[in-house]
Amino acid sequence: MRRMNNGTKWTLFFIFIIAFGLTAFKMFESLSTKRRVKPNVYPKSHNYELILLRNEAPHIRTFTTKAIIKPTAVIVTKPPIPVIKPLKVSWKQGEIFYREIKPIKSSKLNVLLLHGREFTSANWTSLKTMDILAKHGYHVIAMDLPGSGKSTYKINDLQSDKKRAKVLENFIRKVGLLSPVIVSPSASGRYSLPYIASLRDPKAVSGFISIAVEGTDRILGKNMKHFPPTLILRGSRDTSLGVTSSNALKMYVPHTTEKVIKKAGRFCYINKPDEFHEILLNFLRDSVGQNIV
Repeated sequence: MRRMNNGTKWTLFFIFIIAFGLTAFKMFESLSTKRRVKPNVYPKSHNYELILLRNEAPHIRTFTTKAIIKPTAVIVTKPPIPVIKPLKVSWKQGEIFYREIKPIKSSKLNVLLLHGREFTSANWTSLKTMDILAKHGYHVIAMDLPGSGKSTYKINDLQSDKKRAKVLENFIRKVGLLSPVIVSPSASGRYSLPYIASLRDPKAVSGFISIAVEGTDRILGKNMKHFPPTLILRGSRDTSLGVTSSNALKMYVPHTTEKVIKKAGRFCYINKPDEFHEILLNFLRDSVGQNIV
């Protein structure tokens, strides 16, 4: 085999050096680029976006990074809504069913809703009266009177004013209604009027709302000086009981306010619920609320 001369050796040496240098340069350039661009520098949980901006010199493959923090979503919670609860209280004579709704914040006043002969406590839920009062800060209870709705309570003698008054007194005490305002339509007056007339404490009832109540003849001539502030409400088309009831109350009750709802009959609170609720809220605020300490 022929031996290479010195010139050939040097030629091969230089070729090797050049090839090695080119290879090393390419490896260095590749490694340098990978170190400069790190697409996963920021954790995903922080909602970062990686924006790669090329420098002005296009032939230089370098990038800069910029982190943008996305605003986190704001969760808006809905305010709690008062809920009507069905409840009952029991005696040996049976149960009295009632519905209760409490305002979200502390109550301004207690309101007791009674009902007429043809209705039950459910009437006040369908009219949204309980919801509206609770929304305005009132604690409301609507009861089914004995023999009506879901109440099983029995009275031996329904003609006794004293017994009906006692039923209402026991119920108010048992459910813990302190100085309520009593809303009393038509036949429920045979409970509310004897009860209020029998009271000796002027603060036991904060207010009375009469809607063509029955039974005004039962309180004629009795001592009514402790009767609470009273709203007399009737429809303009009710020319019988509404007028009779209104005249009797205005004659014997010292503090009365009369409101007549136009184009409404005996059940004016059902015929014109919006007007009724407005009058009711105004009375609770202006005539009753100012007397509450």
